[in-house]
Amino acid sequence: MNRLALSAIGIAMTALSGVSHADITVNPTFAGPADAGTGANATFIAIDGNWKGSTVLWNESTRQYGNDPSAAGFAPIGSYAWGTGLWGRADWNTINSPGSTVPVLTSASMLAPVINYGNNCYNQAFGSSSPVAQPFPVSAAPSACPPGPAVADNLNNWTSRFTGFIRITTPGAYNFSVLSDDGFFFDLYGAGGAKQSISRDFLNARNVDKFSQNLVLSEGLYQFELGAWDRLEAGAVDLRWRLPGATDFTLIPAQNLVASVSMPGTMALGAIAGLFGWAARRRRPAA
Repeated sequence: MNRLALSAIGIAMTALSGVSHADITVNPTFAGPADAGTGANATFIAIDGNWKGSTVLWNESTRQYGNDPSAAGFAPIGSYAWGTGLWGRADWNTINSPGSTVPVLTSASMLAPVINYGNNCYNQAFGSSSPVAQPFPVSAAPSACPPGPAVADNLNNWTSRFTGFIRITTPGAYNFSVLSDDGFFFDLYGAGGAKQSISRDFLNARNVDKFSQNLVLSEGLYQFELGAWDRLEAGAVDLRWRLPGATDFTLIPAQNLVASVSMPGTMALGAIAGLFGWAARRRRPAA
């Protein structure tokens, strides 16, 4: 077969998989076929809204968040009289760190068959224009939900964390989207700990974020971590993917969310433990 024919076949295969030269290739954490999953690990934590330990930086004069503690005019939000509750990624890190002393009102850990959760205020405010979210698996006292009256089980000052692996059975160009209110981070890991991330720090209105470039994924398992938080009123977190050749984002089904992996052999088990240990070390807040 001549080079021109080979080139034509290559172009056709690329078109079928939806891959373009601008896409990013990510090799799987574990390559090859994998058993179907039943969901991702999920943890929800609601803290005392009177907590004043936020380390998120704020400049009261310019009314801006910051990331540089040495910058003039910035101080931790917890140091302001009004600075109660959580305000961003730094507080998510503190709340979800081992040995955290943040006062917890309620928490729950479970297997999440899909990642699509919100409080009652979110569903009341946006259920007609956004995907209706599953309720959080914890109860909360009624609280404000503008413009209506207080809503029962309207969880406030909460964090969520989802971990596990995304199972890819069809190679091609994928994308992932996260709907959040107030903030989130989503990390997808490939071979050797290579990471692709999207995030929205601090407090934000309802928003959907996706990768600016498609990710070319092979058959196998890709480790992931999704963290989200909400301070007051409406709060939600929703993870979706766009399959190769598709135009819409859809919820990742349970069979493509794998909570844990067991493989024969000491080396394989050691590699898995190392991956999760490395992720745990990465989550620890800076000293």
